[in-house]
Amino acid sequence: MLASCYPSSLTTAAIHQLRSVAFPAISTGAYGYPVALAVVTARECAASFRDPAEAIFCCLSRADLRIYESLLQRED
Repeated sequence: MLASCYPSSLTTAAIHQLRSVAFPAISTGAYGYPVALAVVTARECAASFRDPAEAIFCCLSRADLRIYESLLQRED
């Protein structure tokens, strides 16, 4: 289900020509979905989209933020 949320949201954002989109750390809190797996899923989905230009991830904790930052670092 998580894997379908990202592409659906990104498609909707592209259709409406949005420049940014924000996602909560879906299911990583009470449902216990592994944060690292959520990040990898988000990155894989976002890689196939050019728009929106910016994706914002809302994290539940500083520990989650560190995982997101380490796994989503840009390769320049």
